[in-house]
Amino acid sequence: MLKPGVLMPEDLKSAIELASEIFEKDMGACFPVFLSEKNIGNLLGVKDGNRVVSLFGMQPAKISIYGYTLKVGLIGSVCTHPDYRGAGFASRMLEMMQAKSIKMGISMFIISGTRGLYKRFGAVEFGCYHTAKILPDGEKTKVQKAYSKDVGKILSIHQKKTVRYLRSYDSFKAIFKSGYIACRPGETYLGEESYCTFTSIDNELHVLEYGGNKSEVLRIIRAVTAEKNKNYCVLHYDNSFDYPADKTTTFEGTAKIISSENFFSQLEGFFLERLSEREYKEFKNKASKLDNTELTKAVFNEGMDLGLEGIFPITLPDYGWDYI
Repeated sequence: MLKPGVLMPEDLKSAIELASEIFEKDMGACFPVFLSEKNIGNLLGVKDGNRVVSLFGMQPAKISIYGYTLKVGLIGSVCTHPDYRGAGFASRMLEMMQAKSIKMGISMFIISGTRGLYKRFGAVEFGCYHTAKILPDGEKTKVQKAYSKDVGKILSIHQKKTVRYLRSYDSFKAIFKSGYIACRPGETYLGEESYCTFTSIDNELHVLEYGGNKSEVLRIIRAVTAEKNKNYCVLHYDNSFDYPADKTTTFEGTAKIISSENFFSQLEGFFLERLSEREYKEFKNKASKLDNTELTKAVFNEGMDLGLEGIFPITLPDYGWDYI
């Protein structure tokens, strides 16, 4: 009887081959850190002989929220070969990964998918994210294309964001060198104090990550849009960018707090900077009556009034280079 387990380094090649076949792209090239020996302990799979026929991937990550660190698990590359579907492998591995992750101190899963598997698990769509078409008309700035030697500068700009993924230099350099952002070829352009990462989606130019000064970001986008002879560029951003949106939507995926204990331990300081101790205790008491799905909605999606106007929803960063 086939059953899920943690994959070993010798299983990595087969796991990448399965994911590449199912998602119809070179997943090893797209995710050089996620699908690697370094992360093999967080890849679950089902093997038939030496062949991986079902895969469930998680990559531990940290999000800085105004200086406080939230530990999350990024979930992706979840797939099963068509000949082995219907056995419930993915559901079993999701439960296994949840138990493993809670022991690792992870507070919530952020999942690159909205399929029924995740919704049955209790993951929800969340957040408020925007897109706007930026025209090439208007003030531009001098730009240069970024290469691996510029990773330090990009990270120094990224580091100034108040809400961001925490990135190690080595891991980010490996991801940057891959040339892929969100499974698409990407190019990053630098200004004096800002950067933008561009890709093409359905023959449209898009910016999936940016950092630095807002006005310079817009000038970079105009310059690159004109250089590429495009009529416009679609900028993806959250509320912190404060720009008129053409479209507002939720995060392109789902999320669920998997451990309220871990969550409150990691963000207690964040709340105590905004609430008195009495208010915080009252908030935790209300939150304790919610299940983890309801708590996720309340904290990240205003799914329930907890009597704390101005605190919620907490905004999480968009994926950008951290897409799994």
